[in-house]
Amino acid sequence: MKKIHVINAILFLILVILFGIISSLVGLNINQQNDKYKKEIGEAILLSNDTLIIIDYSMINDNFSLEDGKKVNYDLAIKNKIINN
Repeated sequence: MKKIHVINAILFLILVILFGIISSLVGLNINQQNDKYKKEIGEAILLSNDTLIIIDYSMINDNFSLEDGKKVNYDLAIKNKIINN
């Protein structure tokens, strides 16, 4: 009977360790995605003959908010980004 308790305790410990590892990997992936958007804040894009500044982002919707209130898809914003030389 004591062997079963020891085995259950070991299995529970392994489960907790695996859960911790998976949680940290998911958190790391979210932080990397967050950096992809965060570096674009403050950049200017050209949209309909207007130069607009990116002021916010949404990871869930995969878009940026511009200074005039418009929301623009990530791919469109990167495509129309003004590159300063």
